[in-house]
Amino acid sequence: MNRIQHIENEISELRNQLRNHKLYENLKNVDDINELGEPKSHFEMYLDAMRQAKANTTEINKFINLLESDNTVEYSLNEINIDKRVADFVTFSFSIIETNKAHLVASAFTFGREDVIPDMFIEILKNADSENKSYSKLTYYLERHIELDGDEHGPLSLKMISELCGNDDHKWSETLEVAKQSLEKRISLWDAISDLIQKEKTAYNDVYSTLRDTMSPHSERYLQK
Repeated sequence: MNRIQHIENEISELRNQLRNHKLYENLKNVDDINELGEPKSHFEMYLDAMRQAKANTTEINKFINLLESDNTVEYSLNEINIDKRVADFVTFSFSIIETNKAHLVASAFTFGREDVIPDMFIEILKNADSENKSYSKLTYYLERHIELDGDEHGPLSLKMISELCGNDDHKWSETLEVAKQSLEKRISLWDAISDLIQKEKTAYNDVYSTLRDTMSPHSERYLQK
């Protein structure tokens, strides 16, 4: 059994814990479909969007291959070239799954994702070029997240946490701690992304300036197109 199958089994066990909660069925039955109406997970849709936008997917593909070769998440993360804060976010996510405690997974899912992502994606779309077809898949991915997380998953996941914790003060305390940790890891992830974008922009501007300084006025007009 490779590492991905092991992770899938852990998730399956968590699903079995959640089956007693009626809200789980509502969450589970929301279809994940791409812009063509084909069944796809959000992860698969995101990868498709990255490929369409000609983004570099080398590291995520390598990560998946390492997991399929029965390597641990920790080992696989150490073997790829990513920011430590990104690796920490992934490590934290899997550490919550491995607790095999449904209320903790629900907390990370709700407060680290469903409750914060829709507003962020709305702002991204506000500043995006809606007519640009070179990243139409990403636009759909963001719109799909807003639709599901904001209108359906978000409210349902909050109710699910309430059902999972009930009157158990210890569970509520654990849920609160994981919620705080999830937000901290999410903020650190976003900081990493912001830093990497700024680094790329600086490198691009440096190359552009160098090319502009070495080109004739006539050639510079082509550079600006």
